Amino acid sequence: MNKYLSPREYLPHEPPMVLIDEVVYVDENKALTKCYVNHEGVLSPFLNEDGNLPSFFALEIFAQSVGIWNGYNLHGTGNKTKMGMILGARDLKVKEPFFKTGYVLNIEVYKNMSDGTLANFEGKIFVNKKVSTNDENKEPFASGRVNVISICDKDKHKLFNRE
Repeated sequence: MNKYLSPREYLPHEPPMVLIDEVVYVDENKALTKCYVNHEGVLSPFLNEDGNLPSFFALEIFAQSVGIWNGYNLHGTGNKTKMGMILGARDLKVKEPFFKTGYVLNIEVYKNMSDGTLANFEGKIFVNKKVSTNDENKEPFASGRVNVISICDKDKHKLFNRE
């Protein structure tokens, strides 16, 4: 049994914008998450007519895995999970234009730097097909670095409300 809450509990998102199916592991330096490319999982609203997920979703999947890291590390501290925003990405690479139906995406994000507001994480997505082989996970399907910022309620109001 998984000791972690659902991804929704760690993220400030509402479905259908929660793109992670499962929290696998989190500590102070990394988060491991998982999602399933199928019509039963959280990614189903975003699949194309062939049941595949465009690989540009990798950036948001990385960002939400970072959000889970943040939410988990704030959980139980009395601090509310903050909204986060992607500031940018570097060296974002994907092997193919789609995550194909049936793929299991194993996401890893590793903290390079975080000061509580700004953070930089290295991300990798490994693909496990329904039938796995020993060589399958040597190269990530997607990789890159993501820069994010945490926004407090006061700053969120300034950003999104014009006066």
